[in-house]
Amino acid sequence: MEAGLLPSDEFKSLCSRVTVAACRRDHPAADSLRREFDINVLNVWVVVLDGRGEILDSFMGDTAAGGCTEDATAKFPALLAERIDRALLVTETVEDLQRAWEAAPDDRAAFDRYATRLQETGAHRRCAEICREGGGNGAFPSALRAHMRVLGALSQPLYTDRTRREAFRTEVEEILVQNPLHPRAGELIPRLLGGGDDFNVPTRVQACIARLEAAARSEVDPAPILVHAQALAAALARQAERMAVSRPDERDASRAYRAHWNGDARAVIEILDKPPHDADPRYRGWVAEARAALERAGAAAPGPQ
Repeated sequence: MEAGLLPSDEFKSLCSRVTVAACRRDHPAADSLRREFDINVLNVWVVVLDGRGEILDSFMGDTAAGGCTEDATAKFPALLAERIDRALLVTETVEDLQRAWEAAPDDRAAFDRYATRLQETGAHRRCAEICREGGGNGAFPSALRAHMRVLGALSQPLYTDRTRREAFRTEVEEILVQNPLHPRAGELIPRLLGGGDDFNVPTRVQACIARLEAAARSEVDPAPILVHAQALAAALARQAERMAVSRPDERDASRAYRAHWNGDARAVIEILDKPPHDADPRYRGWVAEARAALERAGAAAPGPQ
């Protein structure tokens, strides 16, 4: 247990009433605990269990303070104890909601209660897995399968592997076309926009917009799909505006990020294909991708910097 928490009267009171255990990141049991509770980050994580060992709440400990200010840090032990106390008042565990849905698997309300709690407790990967399985289960009503596919796409943590990321976006696009009137369909737009390690985002997204517009034209009522195509175009325009801004003191990492996002292969190579950046595997991948793009275009790539 972090020593800074113990001097707090509120945390001392909590420890006198409930069992509190801590596991350091480098402990042999840490990895298995992360898998068990679907913890996908390395931040401090808090899991609150009831007397049966079932999950009442699960959350990133850092969020209890509400920020990284000096004032928030001073209040952190008391706020964390308060958050745990609130969790102890929860009357239904995650497992209770799971059992209720499994007893009536075609009950959408029961499923939503279970899925919502999974998301609230940070178990997004587990929620996505359940939705993926349910979305392909022909025994479920078609409306529930469609709902699961949308929710699964929203719950899926973003892939770091490019091939899997592209396959996922293809799936999201299909889900959007098939379920444009789902109340949460609009939330899929950021999944199609992407960013981060994506090269030449504008070209990729413009192609997606064109496909959505083509799909809309094949429908009796094209409006529902066109609304999403327009929303994606607007999101791309906003992002492109931000990516066009540079600063005189801009660091190489920021310049390279903008160049990579915009598909400026030459700039990516010129910025990153030299020390110290060429020692970073991520940047080496960006340079390789930029060289491949120039090769496809029949253009010569800059030599080593």
